[in-house]
Amino acid sequence: MHQISKFFLLFSLFCCSFTLRPPATPLIVHDPYISIWSFSTNLTDDFPRHWTGGITALVGMLNIDGLCYRFMGPSDMSGNVCSQKMTQVSLMVKATYTLYEFLETESKIRLKLMFATPADLENMELLSSSISYISYEITNEDSKPHDVDVYFDNSAEIVVANPNEQVIWESNQYEKMGFLKIGTKDQIFNQGNNNDRIDWGFWYVAFQIQENLVATVSNDISCRGQFALKKDLPSFDQNMPREAGDNWPVLAIRKSFAMINPLEKREFYLTIGFNDNVSMEFFGHNLKPLFLNKSPNYLDHLYDYLNKYQELRPHILELSDQISQELQNSSGGNNHKYDEIGSLAYRQLTGSLKLVYNDVLNTTWAFMKEISSDGDVSTVDVIYPSSPLILHKNLDLFVMILHPILSYANNETKPYGNFIPYNLPWAPHHLGTWPTCHIRPDEQEQMPIEETSNLLLLIAYIMQNKQETKEFFNNYRPLLQIWGDYLVQNLPDPGEQLCTDDFEGPSPHNVNLAAKGILAIGAYAKILGLFGELVKATFYENKAKEYYVFWEKNSFTQDHYKLQYNLGSDTWSQKYNLIFQRLLDLDLFPEDSLKKEIDFYLTKLNKYGFPLDNREIFTKVDWSFWSGSLGTDEQFLKVIDSTYSFLNETPNRVPFSDWYQTDSAEIKGFQARPVVGGLWSKILIEKKEKSRTVVSQ
Repeated sequence: MHQISKFFLLFSLFCCSFTLRPPATPLIVHDPYISIWSFSTNLTDDFPRHWTGGITALVGMLNIDGLCYRFMGPSDMSGNVCSQKMTQVSLMVKATYTLYEFLETESKIRLKLMFATPADLENMELLSSSISYISYEITNEDSKPHDVDVYFDNSAEIVVANPNEQVIWESNQYEKMGFLKIGTKDQIFNQGNNNDRIDWGFWYVAFQIQENLVATVSNDISCRGQFALKKDLPSFDQNMPREAGDNWPVLAIRKSFAMINPLEKREFYLTIGFNDNVSMEFFGHNLKPLFLNKSPNYLDHLYDYLNKYQELRPHILELSDQISQELQNSSGGNNHKYDEIGSLAYRQLTGSLKLVYNDVLNTTWAFMKEISSDGDVSTVDVIYPSSPLILHKNLDLFVMILHPILSYANNETKPYGNFIPYNLPWAPHHLGTWPTCHIRPDEQEQMPIEETSNLLLLIAYIMQNKQETKEFFNNYRPLLQIWGDYLVQNLPDPGEQLCTDDFEGPSPHNVNLAAKGILAIGAYAKILGLFGELVKATFYENKAKEYYVFWEKNSFTQDHYKLQYNLGSDTWSQKYNLIFQRLLDLDLFPEDSLKKEIDFYLTKLNKYGFPLDNREIFTKVDWSFWSGSLGTDEQFLKVIDSTYSFLNETPNRVPFSDWYQTDSAEIKGFQARPVVGGLWSKILIEKKEKSRTVVSQ
C-alpha cells in the first residue's frame, strides 16, 4: 500500500492551498449518465446527487469503539441511524480526483477519502474505462488504540430513471475479486423514459477478497442500522426483482480494522464500474462502449482495473499535477484560482463524453452530450465552445468527435441501417437526442453560418497542428467545398440567422456571427493551402479580406463594435469568435480591433463578470474566457477573479453553470455542460504563441 500512503502524504502538503468552494463537487463522473456530485459544502449535509439534482445515494460511516459517525450522507437517512458526524476538515478538487479530509475530535481518528477517475484526455483506454476508485486512509492520532470499522453503501438510484423501476442484484466473486452488482430487470436500451438518467446497464462495486471485509445486498435501514450498532450486516436479500424504492436495496460493504494503534494508518479501496453494454445508437446501429472491444467479458475489464489500482494511482496524481501546473503557469504564473476553476472544468468536460467502438468502420468514435440544455448528441455549437481544452490535449480525440458529424453530413449513414439523406448546403446542428442519432435535416435547429463556420475553423486548426490528419479530412473535401461556398454566398451580412446565443432571441445582421463567418472563410483558405490548392486558397482569402472591410465599416462605432450592423452605437456584444484570428494566424482583423474590444468589455465589468452583450446583465463564462484571452494577462486575470467569485458565492448549488447573472451570481440556466472547456482558451493561445516563437527562431 506504499503508493496510497505516498499519495495521501502529497495531499497533506498541497490541500491547504485549495480555497475554492465549488457550487457542486464531482465525486464519480464517468459520462453523462454516471455523473455523481455533492451539491453541498459538507459531504454530511446531503446525499450525493446526479447532475440533474436527483439523489444517487452514496453513504459512508465509521464505527469507532462502538459509536457511529457519518462522513457521507445526511443525518436523517434511513431512520436517523447515525446522527453524529465527523468534522469535514478540508476539500480539494483536482482534474482527476476529489479529496476530503475528516476528523472525529474525541477519538482523534482522521479519515482521508478520495474519489478518483482516470479520465485522461490523452489516453482513450483510460478515458473510456467507466471506472472510478474510492480510497480510504484512516489514521489514529490519539494516544490510545481505537476499534474502527468502515461502511459504504449505494442505492439503486444511479441505475434507474425513476424509483418505480424494478431492479435485480448479485453478490459474487471472479478470480480473486469480490463484487456487488445492481441494475434494472428489463435492461432495455433507451426506452425513452428520461434521456438524462440511464435505466439499463449494471453498476458494480468491486474489491479484493480479504479478511474482515463483508459485502451484502439488503434494505437500507437494516444495513445502515446494524452497522451503526456494530452488528453483523444482514444476510443477502433474495426478494427480487422489486422496485428500486421498495425497501431501498443497497450494495453494502463493511471493512473492519479492529484495533488501530496510536499513529498507525490503515487503508483500503473500492473499485466502481459501470457497464452499459450499448452506449449509443447511430442511424439504427447500436454502438458498444469502447472498453468492451478490448474486454468483451466485462468482469475481465473490472478485474483488470481493480488489480492495476497501484499502477494507476501515481498516474492519476501526476496527471492532475501536470494540469495544475499548466493552469498555474499561465498568465504570469502562480495563479491558484485558474488552477482550481480550470481543474473543475476539466472534470466536468470529461463527464460529457462517451467513447464507443464503431464496428462498421473498425475505429473509435466519441460523442459529446449537450448536457442540461437540449440533451442533444454532439451539438456543433456546444463542441465549438468546449474545444480549447480538447484541442490543447488531444487532436486525435477531436477527430473522433467530429467523425460522426462528418459521416452524417456526407451521407455515409446507409451501412448503419437507417439511411437519412442530408441535403442541406450548410453543416448540421446536431445528430439527435442522447443517446440516439437519427435526426432528419429538416428537424435540425438551423444555424447555417454558425455551425458551418464552427466546423471549418476547428478543422483548419486540427490540420494546421497535426499534418497526419490531412489524409482523414481529404475524404471530406467536396463537403468542405460546399460549406466554404455557402459562407461566401451568404456573407458579409448573415441576415436573419440564428447564432449560438439563441437563448437571447433572434439577432439579425449579427456582427459577432459575421466575424465568425469571415474568419471561417479565411480558415477554409488555410485548409485549401494545406491540400496544395493555392490558387483556390487565394480566392477565398481575398473574399475574407473583402468581407472584413465591409464588417469594419458597418460595425465600428466610437470605441467598440456594435451588436448588429443595423443598430446604433449604444449596442455591443462580446466578439469572442475573434480568438481564431490568433489560433489560425489569420491576417484579417487587425490586432487593434481585438484590443479595442477587450478594453471596452472591461468598462462593463460587474462583480461576477462582464455581460454577453447590452441586452441583458447575464454572461456566458465560456465566451468571457474566449474574449478575455484576447487581452493582456492583467485583463485576463480579471475574468478569472470574477469567475472565481461566482463559483464561491453563487447560491445555486449545481455543477458549474456557464450562464449566470453578473450582478447576483444567480444562474439563469444550464449546469454541468462541457462548454466550460472554453476556460482553457488562454492556454491554447499561449501554446500557439510559443510555437510561433519557436518557428521564427
